[in-house]
Amino acid sequence: MKNLMLVLFASGLFACTNSRNYAQAVVALVDVSGTYADQKPDVVNVIKRGILPKLMPGDSLYVIRIDDESYKKDNIEADLNLDVRPSRANAQKLAFARKLQDFANRPQTGARKTMRPRLSIPFTTSATTSRWSL
Repeated sequence: MKNLMLVLFASGLFACTNSRNYAQAVVALVDVSGTYADQKPDVVNVIKRGILPKLMPGDSLYVIRIDDESYKKDNIEADLNLDVRPSRANAQKLAFARKLQDFANRPQTGARKTMRPRLSIPFTTSATTSRWSL
């Protein structure tokens, strides 16, 4: 009798779970090659206040710097893969915000600066409809 109840309980748990993966990946490209490279803190604030709070556990965010040089692995300023546990994900968001602030405060070096820094979010991926509204 106990085994039957245990099987019914376990099958009930599995029947209530949703096996869909709702995790999203967001890539933010930050152009710092322009003459207004001092705008970088404003762009970082958009990421910190507009994108980061909307991330859910399991989501990912990558911040990539675009400068005068060709793309290198060093152009990835910060990456974040949120833990599925909400308390751990919130701690990761705080650490990521500090990393972004360090990027914003670092002086930009480059040979030629001709364009204003801008934020570009080329794509998001999701198993469901997007939660983003920028």
